[in-house]
Amino acid sequence: MAHSQGDEIPPDFETRHHYYKEKIEITKLQFMRDLVSGCKLAFDRNRLECDLYALWDSVLHGFTCRTQDPSSEISVKPHSQFRAEFQHPNGHRTYKVPDNVVLEHNDTNKRILLFWVEVKALEGESLWFTDDAKTQAEMIVFNTIAQINAQAQYLREELKIKQLPHAVLSNFKMYGIAAAGPYFNLLEYTNAIMSPNYFSSEHARRNARVTRAWSRQQAANNIEEDEDEEEDDREDPHTQPRFPLGSGVKCLFTNVPVQEHKLNLPINEIRLSPDLLDAFRLILEQREEVRAVMQNITWFDCNVGPLPLIGDNNDSDDE
Repeated sequence: MAHSQGDEIPPDFETRHHYYKEKIEITKLQFMRDLVSGCKLAFDRNRLECDLYALWDSVLHGFTCRTQDPSSEISVKPHSQFRAEFQHPNGHRTYKVPDNVVLEHNDTNKRILLFWVEVKALEGESLWFTDDAKTQAEMIVFNTIAQINAQAQYLREELKIKQLPHAVLSNFKMYGIAAAGPYFNLLEYTNAIMSPNYFSSEHARRNARVTRAWSRQQAANNIEEDEDEEEDDREDPHTQPRFPLGSGVKCLFTNVPVQEHKLNLPINEIRLSPDLLDAFRLILEQREEVRAVMQNITWFDCNVGPLPLIGDNNDSDDE
């Protein structure tokens, strides 16, 4: 039986349930075990993009669960399959759906973007932790950039980023992560580099034609007019994002020898890549109010700078 906060705890509760705490905790060993098992499962069916979501969800939840200041009004949450919408002048609504968007929530109930992630399958016979797989991931990430550019256009509209004060907007940066299997890269967007013609009059005219055809179909099928919307499958090849970590893909893990194709190393020898922590560090530089309430975890520290690996060779289940 579940107990609410005001319920009296039975005298034998600790005996029956080992111990009682008021918060959920996760150790380094538990986190890495979850990450490695997710990676192995995704590799076993590497033709499926959906099997990668568990791997990257573990990474995102590891990042967000560090905001545990009970006095803070700020929380950070990943939103799977977040829908970003744009309403055209003709009334037609189109949208994009990134795989995962990480948002800040505060006491104003405004959604504030931290970053988003687009995940792609890394399929084929090649084992993941090899030079061939990394080269393949490079191509997949390169071919995904135009799609992420378009997502940036929609997120900028959905979250009303263009309406920020000019002094804020001139220094504003958006970050997207392109992932292929366990590899990734960080894309940086500013308002100045975004292609201004994505939501153009030409696109509006195209949507007007779609709207008229859609309306005829609605009338024939007795469909309500408010269903006049569609997913925009166009890309944005014109925006040129920056790559603050360099143009090459990075791996989620470090210290993985090539012969350990499926992370068969002992769990306590596998570590998060410094590149991943650097990516989160750059993102948090834009959100000081979030960084201020995030815990400093020695093995997942991305608040300010890398910490010395004190006692890292003696990892235990209690870290």
